[in-house]
Formats: sequence, structure tokens, C-alpha cells
Amino acid sequence: MAAHSTRSFLGKPLSKWLRFTRQIISYGIFGSLGALSDLGVYTLLVHQAHLAPLPSNIISVPVGILVSFTFNSRITFRRSDRTLQRALRFFAVGLTGLALSTGLLAVFTHYLAVPPVWAKAFTLPPVVLLQFLANRYWTFRDLDKGEPDQGAPDGGDAVGEPTEDRPGLSPSGPEAADSADRVEGHPERGQE
Repeated sequence: MAAHSTRSFLGKPLSKWLRFTRQIISYGIFGSLGALSDLGVYTLLVHQAHLAPLPSNIISVPVGILVSFTFNSRITFRRSDRTLQRALRFFAVGLTGLALSTGLLAVFTHYLAVPPVWAKAFTLPPVVLLQFLANRYWTFRDLDKGEPDQGAPDGGDAVGEPTEDRPGLSPSGPEAADSADRVEGHPERGQE
């Protein structure tokens, strides 16, 4: 039975790959839900409100971002720490996606004469892929360690284990100064 636990693929344990695969599938499901929300709002704005494609896109994308963040933060990555910081990062990634989506939409509708809803649908796959990678390695990484989110084949433990401020971690960057100040003010904390 020991051979089963040591199986690996590309030098990483299979268990890490399986957890990572579950994370990608979950992200895909909730990203699709966000994208469908985006596409639904966009379609209503274009066809019912008779708004032009580009302004409709600018309104619909944040709706999709909010839906996606809500489900991915709670279910896919199970991160309950630093919600505001993660939300801001998620929205930054989403706004980058909005810029890419809007540029592609302009090319498809103005230069290639693709119907607006089809053009929007064509922009979704590349935008979703880039957003997954950015969110995976920036938004939902372990902020205390500066490493990618847990469960990745390249590091971490189990997918979805919530990270909370844990004693003994050495933060880096601006958080290191705050941590050092707290430890200096409370010597007993520095011995944890």
C-alpha cells in the first residue's frame, strides 16, 4: 500500500494534482456562473434596454466578477482571511479582464462584424483562463507565506483549508514591520 501513497506525476504527488484538478473544476463552475451572469446582464442590456455593446459590457462584467468572487472565495479557495484585500485583488483581475474583454469585443464587433452576443461569447474563454491564473497565483495565494494557494501541484497542502493568522509565521513586506512592532510590544508573543 505504501507504493500507492508515493505515486507521482511530473515529480509531484498525485494527491496534490487531484486537489488542484478539483480546484480548477470548481473555479470553472463558479467562473461559468459568473460569466453567465455577465452574459445574461449584457444580453438584457443590448436587446431589452437597447444599450450599445461596449457600455453594456462595462456594466455586465462587474456583475459577473461579484458573482464569481462570492462563490470562488467561499467554495473553491475557501479563503475567509483578508476578504477585503482578496476582493480588491479579485476586482483588479476582473477589471483587467474587462479591459481585455472590451478590446476583443471592439475588434469582433467593429472590425469583424460579429453579432454582439456571439462576439461577447468569443471573448469569454481567453479572459476566463487569464483570470483563473491571476486569481490562482495572486488573489488566493497564501498571503502570509507569499506562496501560491494551497493545493497546487507546485506547493501548499490541501485545497480549501482556510488560512488564518497563525503564530510562528514570518510575514514579509509591509506586514513584517507590523508584526515586528506587535512582537516588540508583547515579548511573550515573540516566543510562540
